[in-house]
Amino acid sequence: MRYANASEMADELDAVIRRLASGNLMRSPVAGAPPQSPSPPHLSSSKPKSGLLIAAAIVALLVIAGGIIGASSNNNSPAISPAPDLILNSATKDPKKQPILATKNKTLIENPETDLPPKPKTAPLPPEQSKVESPIDTLARLRPDLRKGNYAEMPEGTLKRDDSYFFLVRSPLSWLRASHFAEAHGAQLAVLEEKEALSWVLEAFGFKSPHWLGLSDSGTESKWHWANGNVLSTDLWAPGQPDDSPEKKDGEDFAALLPGPALEDLPASRELPFLLQWHESGEQPGSLRQQIKRVATAFREKQIPIFPTGTRDVGGSRFLIVPESLSWDEASALATTAGGHLAVPSSSAEGGWMLQSMQSYLSDYDGLWVGASLSAPPKQRWTFVTAERFEFVTWAPGQPDLKDTLQPVLQIRRGADGEFGYHNSGRATGQAGAFLLEWSARSRRNMPGKDDARGSTDIKKWLTALRQKIVVDEKSSYERYQKSHEKNLEGFLDDLEKETETARRFSQEAKDYINSITKEIKKAGEIPPDLGSEQARRFIGELHEKALEKQTKLWEDYQSEFQAAKTRYLDKLQSELERRIQQRSKEAMSYLTRELRAVSDDPYFLEIISGENPSVPD
Repeated sequence: MRYANASEMADELDAVIRRLASGNLMRSPVAGAPPQSPSPPHLSSSKPKSGLLIAAAIVALLVIAGGIIGASSNNNSPAISPAPDLILNSATKDPKKQPILATKNKTLIENPETDLPPKPKTAPLPPEQSKVESPIDTLARLRPDLRKGNYAEMPEGTLKRDDSYFFLVRSPLSWLRASHFAEAHGAQLAVLEEKEALSWVLEAFGFKSPHWLGLSDSGTESKWHWANGNVLSTDLWAPGQPDDSPEKKDGEDFAALLPGPALEDLPASRELPFLLQWHESGEQPGSLRQQIKRVATAFREKQIPIFPTGTRDVGGSRFLIVPESLSWDEASALATTAGGHLAVPSSSAEGGWMLQSMQSYLSDYDGLWVGASLSAPPKQRWTFVTAERFEFVTWAPGQPDLKDTLQPVLQIRRGADGEFGYHNSGRATGQAGAFLLEWSARSRRNMPGKDDARGSTDIKKWLTALRQKIVVDEKSSYERYQKSHEKNLEGFLDDLEKETETARRFSQEAKDYINSITKEIKKAGEIPPDLGSEQARRFIGELHEKALEKQTKLWEDYQSEFQAAKTRYLDKLQSELERRIQQRSKEAMSYLTRELRAVSDDPYFLEIISGENPSVPD
């Protein structure tokens, strides 16, 4: 029954004051009620008392009203809605004559002259606990402003030194993910070029363990540079650093700050806390964009470039992941402006590195653009932006999907089924969260020859080259097996010869029979699983079983390596077949299909890795 607004409450108070001033404290008689004897106006005999009573009454009403309003509005708790069946005044049954008091959701019927039954007591709602925003949450909220260079508000714990703001992210990440986190928030990994700056950071943030900074020698052959392009002062290293340990699979190409203060080189895969830096001007000289611009300028001016921190050197080509969601065409244009191109696999080493490295990185992104596109129908041929042969592309299962002609470009990603590899895709913004930039030497590219302008090599020459490669790759393991196999075979033949020379145990007929078996074994190059004759089993059965058991064991020991080599060979054949399908090369498609079918037979592949180069079946 609380007042809808202050005005109604003021009107009510005015009415009470008028009654108090007149000395008549009785309510107006209700129609139809029996007459009442007026009470003596006790409070009207003295003005001071009347004034006190007026004041007391007003205070009481204010306290009651305030209590009701306070209880209903405490801590923004929702108001209790009145019951749907409203109780009408007992003296006036017509609701149209009742004064109306509006609430948020209901219309409450009220008669100030009549008391309604008391409302049931409701337990007060507990005050809602206000959520305290953590510094990292503040950082996430401020991300759009920080990317625009607006530093009016910064997360708690941010410290300013000279013209820069510094913020410590305590959640450990690999160097690459830390760098991309900085980019996403308009920052850079901190650049601290003097020992005084390192000491300040240690004291200000209380470092007790290594923390990533914006310093790397990746892509620059052990020439350490800060993200802003400046050369590192060697007196900042800890004793014995950098050691450039070759034992780490991803190298020790990235620097972390140690208590001391001093720097240590560590592998990028280490997960460490890291320090962000924003320059007050809003321009971050250590951002990827600025580093890429400096590389482009170096190429234009024919100078040796300083590749961005995080660049990987793979066989002489440099690769850099740029975590920006652009369209394929925008990413390709930016890569070209930087003096490079969207990455392509020019060799098996590059192809393997691209798939392996991107698989772990792409857990955070939808996909990553690479430099290939599909020509328009009817040819629909895949080509790299560098005009190289379209090779070393490992398609994900079911790819490429050419039913939808609106997916004419290439990206590496994990599909909805969880399978990882190359996918054809649309080229719009938002379809990939990053792109792979490459700077490569032309001499290292997989370019077609003069007699192969379209990149379609003679398929027989291609297969011969593949077989030669598999022979070289499998030489050591195959030769180890082959030597053991031949030694066992020679031992069995020697035993047979000794047996045939013992004339007392064999007739001439038996000798001739054993000699024929020996010739067959030498021709086959292996011990047969069965001698084919009861007479032979009676003569040499024990020798045969012993030699056969050893031959079987040698094959079982080698079989895992053999099958792995066979799988690699089949993968190469399948990739080339898919490429020839895209080129609509019917002759090559038929030739490779026959080879794929033949290799399913182990003896056929054993001939290949032994160097015999068998003819592809018709």
